[in-house]
Amino acid sequence: MKQRATMPGVFFCLICPFLWPPSVLAAKIFSGHLGQRAPEQLGTSHANTEKGGLEDKVLRMMERMEDTVEKLQREDAGLKEQLAQVQGKLETFGDGRSAPNSADNPGLSGLVARLQGNGSNDLSPSCKKAAKPVVQNVASVLHMQTEKAESSLRACPGELKLMEFGSTGVTETCCPITSKACTGCASFGSGTCQRCSEGFLFRDGMCVACASSAGWLSQDGKACPQLAHTDCNDVKVRGQSSNEACCQCGGGVLTPSPFIYPNRRWSLDSNIIMQPEPRTADHYSLDAKCELPMYNLTMDSSTGVISYMEGRAKPVEAFSLECEVTAHQESDVTDVAKVLIAANEINYKSATLLFHAGTSEAPLKKGPGWSKFELGCAPKISWLNISDADGVLSYIDQTTEGGGVSVVDDQFFGQDGAVCVVTAWKANKKPQERSCLGLPLFLLSGLPKGPCRKNARIEEIALRCCTFKIPEELVGCQSPWNSRGTRRLSSLSVPVHGRRWSTMPRRCQRPSVKSSRP
Repeated sequence: MKQRATMPGVFFCLICPFLWPPSVLAAKIFSGHLGQRAPEQLGTSHANTEKGGLEDKVLRMMERMEDTVEKLQREDAGLKEQLAQVQGKLETFGDGRSAPNSADNPGLSGLVARLQGNGSNDLSPSCKKAAKPVVQNVASVLHMQTEKAESSLRACPGELKLMEFGSTGVTETCCPITSKACTGCASFGSGTCQRCSEGFLFRDGMCVACASSAGWLSQDGKACPQLAHTDCNDVKVRGQSSNEACCQCGGGVLTPSPFIYPNRRWSLDSNIIMQPEPRTADHYSLDAKCELPMYNLTMDSSTGVISYMEGRAKPVEAFSLECEVTAHQESDVTDVAKVLIAANEINYKSATLLFHAGTSEAPLKKGPGWSKFELGCAPKISWLNISDADGVLSYIDQTTEGGGVSVVDDQFFGQDGAVCVVTAWKANKKPQERSCLGLPLFLLSGLPKGPCRKNARIEEIALRCCTFKIPEELVGCQSPWNSRGTRRLSSLSVPVHGRRWSTMPRRCQRPSVKSSRP
């Protein structure tokens, strides 16, 4: 009986320690007994745990510092790459022009200082004390503004004027009007386009408007803008290769480049030559209703130039006609422009004449014997003068303002204008009247921002002859006439006044007023 009673007790002693919690069991093992030293060992374990947590915090802080250092290194590499690109552009800046001084360019000087000495004022205070801002040289600013104003008046006789907009101003170059290299070009030199305008890229000797296939990705997951020329290939991905989908690889979708014919007027003995500006194609066609042959006029289908037929006589009576010309850049890439050709006994070069200080306009006359030129304007103006001997219109500088053509909300700073008629006498002839069609101020809507505002809503008025004085702040803005205004000329009317005569069609009998969209 005693032996049976002892066995359960021994078994209980062996199993019981394994039922203690792990923390208590650890205390028992290290203390060697279940006495008072167990709580002391628990306190030591808690201290070790706090020490380990502090070490983890230190490690995390070190990791964040390493990430910050890597980020700064990447930014430094990016700045160096930008500096290399800027230096490369300066080295390739052609036509013998000297590279701009970094002191005149705050962005470039800040970049150089940031890389070389970290002394620019856009860094953190922990890097270096911010440098004082550089005071701009007032004389240099005034000189730059003067050069810009003179550049705006620079003409390109017989050529197209191209403008390249930069951070410091506008650079103008001249391009031959018969060259396709003018299409989409921002800067022309050495017989070729140096830089294309935004939205155009250089292909086959000219700038073309191209759009890459949206959403296309290469096998490496790169979109078209991310591909270099060396990455172009014929490997098809989702049905298209980079050579088919991307513009820089010779693919993409081409859109037609716009062109216009100038808004010109002629005398009956003028040698009429109308050329597309710019020349965008090698093949041009006419609409079926065009009546060029009725007036011994024709068009060169390869250049789009309209001129008199060789060996044919010029018309002896005033005429006006309108045609549609289509430029075929590719088999499925075409654009249409309207051309208006008008000739009369006497004419000025355009239906809208613009004047500023020092400008004048001479009339185009059929034959000799013209005299007694007179100018009549409404409202009355005093800044325009006409020579009674030859009909030359000249701007007269004055301090007083006068005259104007109504506009809505006065978006053009009170620009002066008038509706004018020029009359003249010819030997052994009845008095002849200069009958011209007026184009209103809405043609100025293409002006750049600044003193020349955009999107001005005004009234389109059927006038006989418009002359506009340009304030000094508007000098150098874009030419005010465009293809849209040219297309509307045929619908305007000129009334008949007594013995004076007009060459307008019979369907145009009364002046009309209609609103144009903003």
